[in-house]
Amino acid sequence: MIQARDYLVRVFEDQEEILHDRMDALKLARKFEAAKVELPTIHTKRQETDRREAWRDYEIKEREWKIVLATRDVPPKGWADDLYSDDYVPPAEGWPGPAPVIPLKDLAAARKARQDRLEGLLWEGALERKRRNGNGSDGDDSDQ
Repeated sequence: MIQARDYLVRVFEDQEEILHDRMDALKLARKFEAAKVELPTIHTKRQETDRREAWRDYEIKEREWKIVLATRDVPPKGWADDLYSDDYVPPAEGWPGPAPVIPLKDLAAARKARQDRLEGLLWEGALERKRRNGNGSDGDDSDQ
């Protein structure tokens, strides 16, 4: 590249060359000398708000997906309070990809596991009440 530029400069400086050739050489030499300048990207407040909300949505869905797959249950109360807060800060640059989607098979398994666990808790509660009463009644002796 440097040799080509030097050649073009010599052609331009040579007084015996035809003016047309000299001017073409100068244009080409300048093209290689010019610094490439890019204008800075200007983000409007609306674009930044949209980007922030896109990241928030992405991170909420990603966390929910991870919790459901790990626990086979719906996320507990307050699981995303930090993501819903007003002081949420998205990653510095870029936009997120598409929000993760919980596969239907995993979601169905998580809901079935939760249902089974809740039914088990109901049965445990019923057995505990029966054991406390000793006779299997509900313990309400007020109408006797």
